[in-house]
Amino acid sequence: MKRLPASALKAGASIIVFLTACDLAGTDLQAGAVRPLASPGSTPAATDSGKEAAALFVTEIVKAALANDYFRKELHTTTNAQVVLMSVKPGEDIGREAHDVDQVLVFVEGSGEYVVGSRKGALKAGDLVMVPARTEHNIVNTGQGPLKLYTIYAPPQHPPGTLHRTKAEAEAAEAGSSARPHHH
Repeated sequence: MKRLPASALKAGASIIVFLTACDLAGTDLQAGAVRPLASPGSTPAATDSGKEAAALFVTEIVKAALANDYFRKELHTTTNAQVVLMSVKPGEDIGREAHDVDQVLVFVEGSGEYVVGSRKGALKAGDLVMVPARTEHNIVNTGQGPLKLYTIYAPPQHPPGTLHRTKAEAEAAEAGSSARPHHH
C-alpha cells in the first residue's frame, strides 16, 4: 500500500483523462462534472499526424467521490481505462472478487480494511491500494460512516453508464451480466 501526498487529496485535486472524439460519442457529460482545459479556438498539435486531437478533460475527483452516495457509479470510460466512484456503507464490503484487469483504489473518506491475496491491513482516507489483475481482493468498511473512494480499472471493467445505488443492486446486475467476469 502506498500513501498519497496530502496535496493530492485536497478537495480541489484533479484527475486528468485524455479522450478521443470516439470516446465522447454518445456520452452524456454532466455539466460541471468534467471540463475541457483547452482554450476555445485551440487547434490540434502538429504531432497528431492526421488523427483527431485528443480532448483533455479534468474533474475534481476527490470532490466527486465525496459527493457520491451510490455503491458504484461509473464516472468515465475510455478504450483503455475507467474511473468509477464508490460509497460503501458501514459494515458492508465490495465483495471478495478478482478481475481480469488491474485496479487502483484511492480512499477519500472513512476507514476500512483491505484483503489482497493473503495480505490484510487497515486503510483510511489518503490510502491507495493497487490490485494486479486476477488477484482476489476485498475492501471492508470498518468505520462508522461511509467509505468513499474512486477506483481506476485498466482496461475498463464495467459498461459505460453503470450505476448501482446499492451493493444488492450491483450483485443482481453482475449475476445477470455477461460483462467482464468478476471471479467471486
